[in-house]
Amino acid sequence: MIKENVYITLKDVLYKRFVLDKNYVSSELKEIVWNGKKNTIKIDLYKECRILNINDKIKLIYIPIDSNIFIYDDLVDVTKNPLFKIENILNGSLVFSDTIIEGADGVGKTTIATSLAQQGIIVKDRCVENISKIMSDEMLQSKRNEIIEKFVKSNPNQKIVVIYMSDENEMWKRICSRERISEYDKKAIETQKHYLESFNRLKDYKNVFLVNCLNKTREDMFEIVKKITIGNNTKKFDCV
Repeated sequence: MIKENVYITLKDVLYKRFVLDKNYVSSELKEIVWNGKKNTIKIDLYKECRILNINDKIKLIYIPIDSNIFIYDDLVDVTKNPLFKIENILNGSLVFSDTIIEGADGVGKTTIATSLAQQGIIVKDRCVENISKIMSDEMLQSKRNEIIEKFVKSNPNQKIVVIYMSDENEMWKRICSRERISEYDKKAIETQKHYLESFNRLKDYKNVFLVNCLNKTREDMFEIVKKITIGNNTKKFDCV
């Protein structure tokens, strides 16, 4: 039996980028009744890996341990996490939250989203087409505000958590500490101003949350976002 590592991604654009250069072989759709509930599992086979899409909620990426596939930094390794065993997922080990974590580069979005995932809480790391792209594209701020407000109003049940750093010098230090600084990183402070301009106007909406990460530890931010995401609806899951 081939030994595999298991990954997930919380970024839609990363998943699309990952499968782009893979050699597709075939797909298979299975319906499984588990504890009285019907579940759908789609299996996409590639020469380099296989991907299981469970109920169109979570994609598990299985990559052979001796593979030469490039592992993107933002792929979340869940190989040893029992919450991501298929039987546990079918038993309800994961909480799928309709939450988007947004903000400029360098504020810790991916770190928080990954930490939540490792505890079985699945959120979306950025909504590129409807939010992130709007914040980085060149346009009048009034137009940006209009687009974002329309999205927020149209999705009242989708929580949008915007993380920001109120100290721009500290934010720039974070950016400069990265091994690779992208063009998006270089524009992070300007992009953050776009976020704050758009979302400060919407902070009275029940589904919009602004969180300042200044002087907060990773643990602090994790707990704050976790509470926003699922409140007190936590449960202990006994893995098989």
